[in-house]
Order: sequence, then structure tokens, then C-alpha cells
Amino acid sequence: MSLVQDIILGTDMAVHKASLAGAAGNHRQRLISVVQFADVANAAKPLAICKPWGGRINGEFSSEAALWLALGVPPPAHLTSSVQAAQIGFITNIVQPMLKEMAELVPHTAALALADCAANVQYYQAQQ
Repeated sequence: MSLVQDIILGTDMAVHKASLAGAAGNHRQRLISVVQFADVANAAKPLAICKPWGGRINGEFSSEAALWLALGVPPPAHLTSSVQAAQIGFITNIVQPMLKEMAELVPHTAALALADCAANVQYYQAQQ
């Protein structure tokens, strides 16, 4: 498979844990991890950027949940969560662990992004 194909497929959340485990691996895996992080980085930015993106993704999830229900199938729980719960879960379970793995590659950037993640989680927790 070509590098470009690997990078694109690496943004699939189904392979997230495998990509996360390889963040400190070879050059190819590092490229995949960096692009995967860029794909989800909105949650690691200041609240003024994070909040609108969180609302957008929650809107997409709500639309997808409606399609599941129209088919008579119960939607997965993440599609019906509040914006606050979804963002807290996403940041704490996906973004922060990814940043911690990538800290070796980009220590200063990771430190800034982790601080924004913590502030964003605190904001969403206060909104619940």
C-alpha cells in the first residue's frame, strides 16, 4: 500500500489504537500518527476553536442517529450523547492519550495542546 493510502486509512478511528501504539515507531508510522492527530486536533485547541467544532460534530452525530432510528435500529451511545459528554469522552479517551504518545515527537506543541485539552474538559464538565 502507498504511504498516502496508509495515511488516509490511518485517520479511521477503527485503527486508532494501532496508530497510537505506533506513534513512536518508524518514520512511516509517525507520519500516519501526525496526520491522524491533525484530523482530531480541534479538541486540543483553545475553547473558541474547540467549542464550535464540538457543536458541529454533535450535529453530525444527531443526524446519523436519526438515520439509525429511521431504519429501526438503536443508534450507538456516542451518537446520542450531549455535546458536553461527547467532548469530555473524546478529549479524555482519544485526544489526550494521543498527545501524550506524540509528546516525544513534538514536546512543546503537545504541552500547549494538553493544557488546552484540560481547560476544555474543565469547561464542558462545568456545563453538565
